[in-house]
Amino acid sequence: MAIIIALVTFVTIGGIGAPFLIGGLIYDRIKKEGEARCNRVTQGQVVRHVFYRQNLMVKPMVQYQVGGKTYEVSRKFYASSHRQTSRLFGDGESGAYEDERGWLHIKAGPEVDLGALAQDLWPLGSRARVYYNPRNPQEAYVDRPVGGGIMAKIAIRVGWISLLLGLVAAGLVFFFMTWWGPGPPSDPLGTYFE
Repeated sequence: MAIIIALVTFVTIGGIGAPFLIGGLIYDRIKKEGEARCNRVTQGQVVRHVFYRQNLMVKPMVQYQVGGKTYEVSRKFYASSHRQTSRLFGDGESGAYEDERGWLHIKAGPEVDLGALAQDLWPLGSRARVYYNPRNPQEAYVDRPVGGGIMAKIAIRVGWISLLLGLVAAGLVFFFMTWWGPGPPSDPLGTYFE
């Protein structure tokens, strides 16, 4: 009986994390396989910037040609971090940079100009390396692969933590049920409490 209850405990707690783990692994694998197919390199040119004002995100759109056809791809990032500044508690200046891990860091002052930040990082007309799939040139990425990104990593970690917690909980349930026996009789108001 103790093994069944321990197993149900593991499935209940660990089962919550299984979809996160499996989904994160599958998504990361699909992204990495897609990036591995992009094994040809060409030069592209930044033609415009795409802005997402609600989360202070900006991406360059890079245009490239393969076999006489023109394609566009946006620059992807592993993740991004944003920091608000103010004139009261700091310099109030805005700025942006990309680190070696593929993170885009944006420091936004009270009057942030995303267009100027984008122009500083990726000037219109500037060159960029584009890696593309020779069988499907529309499948491409700019500068470096990013895999499934931080969301896939978080899902995988949540899945592993949930499975480990389920395993620990099942072990504790099994230990306590076998150590102390079956517990009080099934009639708690009977002779046990008299």
